[in-house]
Amino acid sequence: METILVIGINGAIGETVADLFSGKDIRCLGTTSRKDKIKAANKTLFYLDLENFSSIVDLQKSIPMLNGIVFCAGVEPQYSLSETDMVHHRKMMDIHVTGPLFVVKSLKEKIKKGGAIIFISSVAAKKGSYDPSYAIAKLAVEGMTKTLAKELAVDRIRVNAIAPGLVKGTPVHKRMTPDFRENHLKQTLLQQLATTKDCAEAIYFLYTQKLVTGQLVHINGGQYFGN
Repeated sequence: METILVIGINGAIGETVADLFSGKDIRCLGTTSRKDKIKAANKTLFYLDLENFSSIVDLQKSIPMLNGIVFCAGVEPQYSLSETDMVHHRKMMDIHVTGPLFVVKSLKEKIKKGGAIIFISSVAAKKGSYDPSYAIAKLAVEGMTKTLAKELAVDRIRVNAIAPGLVKGTPVHKRMTPDFRENHLKQTLLQQLATTKDCAEAIYFLYTQKLVTGQLVHINGGQYFGN
């Protein structure tokens, strides 16, 4: 049986990814930063703090051989330039970029040849965000995707990413006022927001397509349709 590791499996997209892959008879292991959730998970859930290098190193000791890793952990945009501080910026980079980079470094020997790594970027990487740290981190994810795709190709490990717009059912969507949601909807060509299922299906596509690597798939209804 194939096995994948979903980083941030308890999030809205992480849960949907796990449901979809499990339905395809793919074993899903997951990580959480909440230690209280681990005991009841029957050895399928592992502790990981992407802001703590020791936690990343310890994860390598517990994880079996994998066919893929899907990074679903994230921090939502919160602060404008005038509101932000170094703590917030570092957290954004640690959760979206620095932590995932070192997880890949730590676990790459445990990913089987022909395996896949999938990251989640955002439309904000192309069109910007009111939270500059969020947009910067998501653009960095895209650069990391292309760089790792080149380096890991020698081991036949494919690296890709999806870039959703606003996703229904996520904490960001739930906390938005109706007028903000409507504004995002009007920005899409198809007048439709992405769902967590849309994201999971795109991730599964990238996991299964053996000749696709170094690519970014936009899941946003045409909110951004540039290069």
